[in-house]
Amino acid sequence: MKICLNCGDKLLDAAKKCPTCKTKDKGFPIVDSNDKDTINRIIAGVPNPKDLTMIKRDLEQRRQIAAMDKEGVAYCPKCHSTSLSANKKGFGIGKAIIGALAAGPIGLAAGNIGAKRIEITCLKCGHQFMAGGK
Repeated sequence: MKICLNCGDKLLDAAKKCPTCKTKDKGFPIVDSNDKDTINRIIAGVPNPKDLTMIKRDLEQRRQIAAMDKEGVAYCPKCHSTSLSANKKGFGIGKAIIGALAAGPIGLAAGNIGAKRIEITCLKCGHQFMAGGK
């Protein structure tokens, strides 16, 4: 097992970079996973401990979300990206046909259900959600 010299995360022997802090392997020490003393000594000497790094990242993300909420900026609820695309949903022919079969001519109005709503798609992760909700 390898240990990241930046954050102290435990890595697989084949790892080329740390998944936590993205530091590239430039001589990560390979340690026996049963040698707890060596592992703890190495982790104690890292400059950016894993737990602190993740806490800082989470805190920064919460600050960004609070700032976007305060400024009224739209963002993806899944990945928090502001790269969004909005599309107006139109008349649904499928709903109209099913409505006509089930309720006759009045069922044709079922095609208009949800027709005036705006659907937003995140350009980063592809998540789709309706406008106006949080």
